[in-house]
Amino acid sequence: MPTLIPFFDKAGHQVAKLRTRYPSSPRYAAWKLALWAAGKALSGKITGEICHTRPRHTDRFLHLAFLLRGGIGDVVLNIVWMDALIALADCSCHVTVFTNTPKSCMEALCKQLSYVKAIHTLKTNIEFSSFDAVFDVMQNPQVKSCCEERLKHLSSPLRDYVLRLIGFQSSHSSFYLDENQALGIHYADVMGRFRRGQADFDGSLGLKDSTFIFQAPLSREELARRFGLPAVYFTIQREAGAYAESTKLWAIAKYSALAEALCREYPAIPVVLLGLEKNFAVPQNLNERVFDLRGRTNFEEFMSLVRYSRLHTGCEGLVPHLRHYLSGGPSLVLFGPSCARMLGYPENIALSGTECPNGCEGILSSWQSHCLKGFSSCRSLDEISVEQVMQKVREAYR
Repeated sequence: MPTLIPFFDKAGHQVAKLRTRYPSSPRYAAWKLALWAAGKALSGKITGEICHTRPRHTDRFLHLAFLLRGGIGDVVLNIVWMDALIALADCSCHVTVFTNTPKSCMEALCKQLSYVKAIHTLKTNIEFSSFDAVFDVMQNPQVKSCCEERLKHLSSPLRDYVLRLIGFQSSHSSFYLDENQALGIHYADVMGRFRRGQADFDGSLGLKDSTFIFQAPLSREELARRFGLPAVYFTIQREAGAYAESTKLWAIAKYSALAEALCREYPAIPVVLLGLEKNFAVPQNLNERVFDLRGRTNFEEFMSLVRYSRLHTGCEGLVPHLRHYLSGGPSLVLFGPSCARMLGYPENIALSGTECPNGCEGILSSWQSHCLKGFSSCRSLDEISVEQVMQKVREAYR
């Protein structure tokens, strides 16, 4: 059966493509859009913003699909939201996850979630009628389809939630546009839910104070066996997802200097470098005290190393989110274009400069790669010195 087409959602993407392809020919673009719309109308497979489906299943399981978008840090936060939603449903659920996060990472993150039965890429065609409800989330959640009859029969609490969410997304449609990310961010900030509770659109799930915990896949003893690590170590990571030159990244030279300063001041505590790329150099005289594991770990090992680190230092991104939900202790987070108030956690230490105290995240779609004010790098990050970071390390490790 062909995938149902949510017309308004797909039309928005089509308009964006036409605007890029024919910026000076709106008349021609209008004809192309009309032909596209006519073709979809004739196909008979289009729906509104939300597809209301008929019952397809007769069992006692709710069949749910979750489209988890964004980077792995976003996916971590949205798994917490998904788990809260399953708890709210209070019935047996079979969940299929669609995401662009590598399957090995998803399997590690979902290992303890017995209700997750399948993991697919977002490129997979989704038959809305195969599920009792389909949810789509990166920062703000939305319902893509639902079978209200099945929801009412199996889980009144989830049905009520879905109806409230449909009302929210219809009234706040601008929050879901890529160019308006900052609106959703500011809304969550004003409502006091911050990033960790952003998907909790009405506060009913209590995500801001969630007690959800990921289990570390490996023990301290297993990490020691694999990497020769002692019980106490520091971790550092200089990465921001797919953005190798992100404005979220502190200077290369400062990371090298930080590794040297940590080894000099804490000679008994090794420094573990995490990530995929060797994107800053380690001074040669530190080779014996720095464990450079960049590019050498799978995701289960990465999760476990993050969990047991005494203190993690790096930019805002995956590790601070993951470490929080692993109950791994404090992270020293270097904030630049992201807002420390919005993206912080109670146990963490935040450092940022004064150039843009609340960041510029989401104001422009290019915020990760270009400074909004036109500088060659993020001035808020540039203001942070190695000595300032070391002072915070001293305060955290007393």
